[in-house]
Amino acid sequence: MSELPQGWAEATLGSLASKIVDGSHNPPPKMDAGKPMLSARNIRDGQIIFDDYRLIEEVAFDGEHRRTRIKQGDVLLTIVGTIGRTAVVQTDASFTLQRSVAVIGDFGEIEPLFLARALESPAYQLWLLENAKGTAQKGVYLKALAASKVPVAPLSEQRRIVAKIDSLVGNSRRARDHLDHIPRLVEKYKQAILAAAFRGDLTREWQSKNSSSAWTQHVAEQLSSGRRWRWLKEARRKAELRRRTTTDEALLKSYEHFDGSEPQPLGAAGWFLVPMGTFAVPLGGKRLPKGAGYVEGKTSYPYIRVTDFTDGKLDPSSCKHLSRSVHEEIAQYCVETGDLCISIAGTIGATFVVPPTANGANLTENAARLIVAEQVLPAYLDLYLKSPEGQAQITTATVATGQPKLALFRIEQLLVPVCSVDEQAELVKKVDAALKWIDRLGSEATSARKLIDRLEQAVFAKAFRGELAPQDPADEPASVLLERIKAERGAVPKITRKRKAKTA
Repeated sequence: MSELPQGWAEATLGSLASKIVDGSHNPPPKMDAGKPMLSARNIRDGQIIFDDYRLIEEVAFDGEHRRTRIKQGDVLLTIVGTIGRTAVVQTDASFTLQRSVAVIGDFGEIEPLFLARALESPAYQLWLLENAKGTAQKGVYLKALAASKVPVAPLSEQRRIVAKIDSLVGNSRRARDHLDHIPRLVEKYKQAILAAAFRGDLTREWQSKNSSSAWTQHVAEQLSSGRRWRWLKEARRKAELRRRTTTDEALLKSYEHFDGSEPQPLGAAGWFLVPMGTFAVPLGGKRLPKGAGYVEGKTSYPYIRVTDFTDGKLDPSSCKHLSRSVHEEIAQYCVETGDLCISIAGTIGATFVVPPTANGANLTENAARLIVAEQVLPAYLDLYLKSPEGQAQITTATVATGQPKLALFRIEQLLVPVCSVDEQAELVKKVDAALKWIDRLGSEATSARKLIDRLEQAVFAKAFRGELAPQDPADEPASVLLERIKAERGAVPKITRKRKAKTA
């Protein structure tokens, strides 16, 4: 540790506290009723949060409580998994702990909050990080914890430091609480914008300056014609992959026209409510052939899984890749630029528009691609399926027996509000601009949240350099306090455990 402030001293945690124990290494079974057993997830923001905990029977609780003897004034420190969070016990409520939390107690006159703040200081947090052991889940052993060194200020200065830290950190934690609400507000505002867009609210001014196009007068015929053309294009591609020679007339004999309801006029001028099957052909993806797997590294044949686009757009860097031979076996299940992909099993309703960089990629059987008629922009359809109304329809159409699934024929039955292509383009432009603005606000909130965390660490660092609270030369030095704690501990008789007599 660097040079200590005047009047301060350094001591091992074990010399300060006569109680350093952890929670249960073998937690009792969960019960429907009983007493609480907390874990590291219940220690947050300097507090003990009584939510999401295990209930254990009273007999098991009593056994754990005899060992930990948790009482007011004890300091809790998370030592497994998420390491380094602290809280001071300030409640009479009875509880015990799992091994992820250590209990530090019986440390004489040391201010509990001062000790907790010392354990949160950057220097001590670094020590915890460097001394955490393990592979699957790192943890700090109690023996190492007892040997760790902490700075000790004069008692009066401890109280001044705690008061100053609490004042500053209290403000920052209130700010953090407000910032933590912003991600939920961002998502709420996005949904509100999408809902307004598909009511025609965002393009109302555009409508007043642009008359409805002739397209809206023949919407059913135009959309059906577009769907027929897209279906024929896909049929040609599959025939080529299968090395079959055929004609358009022969292919069209197997064409099944979607027999959906007629487009219904909506309130907004030139808008119609149209079944998706009128203008889009949904086609399923394909699972890997039996015995086939992914290859190491990247090839020219990416394989798109649902996990690669759950955030609303494709992340090419997360895609797995196939060998050429495996790709050729399932080549008829590839996506094309401009297709709209939607997840249809497990996580349902995630969508993205295929970018040029993913043209020709193979698609998982847990997703479908929509080949869309030119009268509907894929980006427009993508936004609608992400909207509250679109997601509500998807939820209703999903069959939840076993693993939830969205059948292709049910995708065709989804009703989509459709307007002219020009108005679709205007809507996409306005929504994209609004969503980017909201995302920017969310990003700024995230940056502010990180800044608050750094400010708190700066406060702790300054406090334990002796620079945060005023020092008083008249204060009793910490060395005298430590000697008194040592003497008090030496005066307490040690409890010896009697061995059981051996039976013959």
